[in-house]
Amino acid sequence: MKISVIIPCFNVEKYIEKCILSVVNNNLQVEDYEIILVDDESPDNSVSIVRSMMKIHPQIKLISQKNKGFA
Repeated sequence: MKISVIIPCFNVEKYIEKCILSVVNNNLQVEDYEIILVDDESPDNSVSIVRSMMKIHPQIKLISQKNKGFA
């Protein structure tokens, strides 16, 4: 990997797909970058959206953690 894009994922179901696609739709090769989404026990459907996108885009990784808040 040359580039890692880290995206926090908490209550962003309205925006997460667009956010991920903005990273995917670039001029880089799939093997040159990864997208890491960090879920902080989001109560909405953000994680479901991410998991469905992971099936199509292998460069997406999801990390789920117990709620730790910002930073």
